[in-house]
Amino acid sequence: MFRSLLKSFSILVLLIQLTPVFAQKPIVLGIFPYASPEKLVRHQKGLKDHLEQGLGRPVSIITAKNFKVFIQNAKAGAYDLVYTAPHLARLLDQDYAYQRIAMTTHKIQGMFITLKTASYTQLSDLRDRRIGLVPPLAILSQMARKELRDAGLQPDNGFTEIKVRNFDNAMFSVINGDSDAAITGVKLWKTLGMHYKDKLRALESTRPVPGFMIMAAPEVDKQTVDRLRKTSLSFNDTAAGKKYLFQGLALIDEKSMQTFDEFTAVLK
Repeated sequence: MFRSLLKSFSILVLLIQLTPVFAQKPIVLGIFPYASPEKLVRHQKGLKDHLEQGLGRPVSIITAKNFKVFIQNAKAGAYDLVYTAPHLARLLDQDYAYQRIAMTTHKIQGMFITLKTASYTQLSDLRDRRIGLVPPLAILSQMARKELRDAGLQPDNGFTEIKVRNFDNAMFSVINGDSDAAITGVKLWKTLGMHYKDKLRALESTRPVPGFMIMAAPEVDKQTVDRLRKTSLSFNDTAAGKKYLFQGLALIDEKSMQTFDEFTAVLK
């Protein structure tokens, strides 16, 4: 009886200790919809959990149905934090007073893929073919379109553009026969299940650019911003951080930010 009461008392004390933390309003972390919601959560759960521990308050992951809605939401201040493509981070930095937290150390790079059985060996071979592309709001889409232009291909005057929602959908548009080729992210290509990947092959890649960026809304207080920066850097030393899909986190430097000045116009 005494042990049972002692156990109940210990649980009650633990709940009382946790209540002040988790009774707080969650920090809303908006994730750029580069993949399906299920993949986004799977990719970012380790980071989310680490941010919660460092801040001592819950973090809620949300996304948007497409790039356009996410960008509108970010501009409107719908998120406390954004984990986003770097060209949008640059726009939010310059025009919306967002605060820099951290950036991934991996490089964003696009990969054109096609069926393994296809005869194409270079982008110019895709003339008069169907190419799966996400909207130009995505930086990889802008980079892919530049590569196609350099190869002498323009939408409706060199190839037919097949519109897809995200880079997962782009890969499956080729598998399903809706596109002859498509652009996706190198990281997503590398992690694609072998059941599907065995049907595809890489064709050409885009140039690499700095990775995703985490930004805090203007309303987030300085103490929280400082803690977020410190917590982001310590993520690298955790078990989850060591196997993180996008390598590690570092502070955002000005040179990396300036890389994206040429890509922000379409976001305005």
